[in-house]
Amino acid sequence: MTPRALLRTALAAACAGLLALSAAAQNYPSKPVKLVNSFPPGGPSDLIARSISDVLQQTLKQPFIVENKAGAAGNIGTDQVAKAPADGYTVLIGIDTIFTVNPHIYKGMPFKPADFKPLMVMASSGLLVGAHPSTGFKTMADLINAGKTKGVTFSSAGSGSPGHLAAEVFHEATGMKITHVPYKGNTPAVTAVLAGEVDAGVLATPGMLPHVKAGKINALAVTSRQRSTLAPHVPTVAEAGYKGLEQEVLYIAMV
Repeated sequence: MTPRALLRTALAAACAGLLALSAAAQNYPSKPVKLVNSFPPGGPSDLIARSISDVLQQTLKQPFIVENKAGAAGNIGTDQVAKAPADGYTVLIGIDTIFTVNPHIYKGMPFKPADFKPLMVMASSGLLVGAHPSTGFKTMADLINAGKTKGVTFSSAGSGSPGHLAAEVFHEATGMKITHVPYKGNTPAVTAVLAGEVDAGVLATPGMLPHVKAGKINALAVTSRQRSTLAPHVPTVAEAGYKGLEQEVLYIAMV
């Protein structure tokens, strides 16, 4: 999904979800609403949170305030929402790995899925496999061959993030030797690829595309089932011969 399409889908979904709350409680919202984004500023979930806050303020005539509470692969911000009343005035904006991956990599979780009421799956998007030009990688085959022989370094938005999971899937499916280098969010992980601090990354497509267009990152493939309309020349992992590497991220809202 393209960044614009992703935002359009997220805006429509969030409006529908919170307007449903409004229908259930006629005076909702009667005070400011906090949107807790469980990841750092500048990443895809932050872009979604800030975009929907503008629309919801105009639609529902109350402030919708975005608060970034990053850390522990989304656990810190999610825990804050878990401890807040489930009344629609503290809303989690995050991604599915908080609930699908984190329980398997953290010994103790400060919250349970039962602490939440699902509001909406706002959107989904694939990841983009990108490499620094100095590596010489132009195709998935180049990346995988190098990974099998000398090994490669991959950045991610942190332990448990979609990029980390993708790197582990790549290792498991292909036998590549991958050194995972976690960063504090998608934006610094993309910057690491851009600066050549790491060989490559499997990161959120919206954050990678501007640098691909500028020729500063080589796009090898996208992990979505379809090509990105903003980068139609970039094949999917299935087209590159690696269907088992398909992966998409779900952007969720919960109270």
